[in-house]
Amino acid sequence: MTTDFSKSVPATLKGDQDVRPELKRVISEALGGRKVSLSPDVLTQESRLVIERAPEPLDPYGNPISGRLRMEKPNIFVLKKAGNSCALYHEQSGEYYPLSGVKCAE
Repeated sequence: MTTDFSKSVPATLKGDQDVRPELKRVISEALGGRKVSLSPDVLTQESRLVIERAPEPLDPYGNPISGRLRMEKPNIFVLKKAGNSCALYHEQSGEYYPLSGVKCAE
């Protein structure tokens, strides 16, 4: 049975669970395989998570080494809870990504 997240509410992570591997897996899937780094306290204080691409390394003159300046908007995810299930909502795509083995608090 799939959970209907259309009536979900913002949530935070519950307890001392280390769910970063699951969060990284889901975020990477949502971003087309891009690797992400997350802090140990991710989503424990607030429900929103902003993912930005790492800044481009610069040459001694302050220009990007690749020769291109990337101007990407950050990706925003919101941790949502529906019943006993949790999911990450990707604001840009409107998609919900269910999280396995993750407990959320409203």
